[in-house]
Amino acid sequence: MQNRIVIFDLDGTIYQNSVFHRGYLRTLVAGTWAEPLEADLVRLAEAIFAGRKLDMNRFYRRGRAEAATVPELVQALRKRVLPNMTYAEALQADDVVYLGDAWAVLAYLGDALGCLDGDRANEVYRLTRLQMEQAGMHGDRGLYEAIMRLEQRCRVVLLSNSYEETVREFLRQLGFADVVEVAVGADICTIEEAHDFLEKVPNEQRFMATSCCPSWRMMARRLFPAESGNISMTYTPMVYTARLVKKEHPNSKVVFIGPCAAKKLEAMQEELRQDVDFVLTYEELMGIFEAKEINFSALPDSPDLDEGTRAGRGFAVAGGVAAAVEELIHKEHPDIELKTQRADGLRDCRKLLMLAKAGKLDGYLLEGMACPGGCVAGAGTVVSADTAAKKLAQHMAQASGETAKDSKYRDLADQLN
Repeated sequence: MQNRIVIFDLDGTIYQNSVFHRGYLRTLVAGTWAEPLEADLVRLAEAIFAGRKLDMNRFYRRGRAEAATVPELVQALRKRVLPNMTYAEALQADDVVYLGDAWAVLAYLGDALGCLDGDRANEVYRLTRLQMEQAGMHGDRGLYEAIMRLEQRCRVVLLSNSYEETVREFLRQLGFADVVEVAVGADICTIEEAHDFLEKVPNEQRFMATSCCPSWRMMARRLFPAESGNISMTYTPMVYTARLVKKEHPNSKVVFIGPCAAKKLEAMQEELRQDVDFVLTYEELMGIFEAKEINFSALPDSPDLDEGTRAGRGFAVAGGVAAAVEELIHKEHPDIELKTQRADGLRDCRKLLMLAKAGKLDGYLLEGMACPGGCVAGAGTVVSADTAAKKLAQHMAQASGETAKDSKYRDLADQLN
């Protein structure tokens, strides 16, 4: 299915609401001469939707109908059908409407009843949409999941003639419900790696290599298979954060957003597929923002993320993982001196593992980052590594907690493994 595009309609397909017309008609006739006709108008609309009373997908002449009852209204409207009119002709006419969907039918009835004079048409539409949004713009969950799977194989497009605000609101309600900083998972990862190091080095293994960077881990296992047992088995911050989210929200879909393209491969591992549903890089996210023409300056301020500690946030720069583990061990075991060595960039990572293989780094905690400078320089970033590192330093300084010991999730590690 390469280079294929699948197009979905919105109203009546992805978003299904079979009773919105009742609210529209109630709002339409409220306070007008037609208010006593509300129940009859609801039945008429349902009959038209079902293919009775009036023909759908035809052009009709607009204007106030001389009718005091619903049967008189139907009789008057039947005389207005324009069966031979073409689209080209309709574009030149100001008094023609096409009954192509439920919204068009309802607006046509309101116009014929004289209930949509002035700005009333927009107001009735706005109030009806508001009621629908408050009730929740839901659809078939199985269809949503099928679309998500389809997106992995081809491009999926949403096509609608609804107002742009309607589509945007629908996408918002289908979209992200919350944002959790992955520094939360980094704090849990710190606790686990510190525990593993103290338990296993040097009694069970000569040294321990960190597990956070999937590319570093993959290179180590492929080029130094004999040393693979010295790589920490601790899950990555992405996995811990995803598991924490699903622990609190069991039915949620988790999308990891970050600078690392290798996280896509990590999320595809059999044991992790149930944890992380999708992975986006910052570059891909920016593409979505641009495609949707989102104006950041017009967006309201959102609450600051304040659950990750300073050390946890530091995972994103070279040396940050080892520093977080070292700081935690020093706090909990001040008598233990942890020796660390780090490398960033795969060439230096390989040199580091050659030294470890030669026995020159026994007793050390080794941190490897495939990208020079750390995750802030990942392939999916949209700013320079220097700019990202400076912003991260500011973000680290604003953290309310210092080390993983200060994390409110510090006692959940065992439940997330």
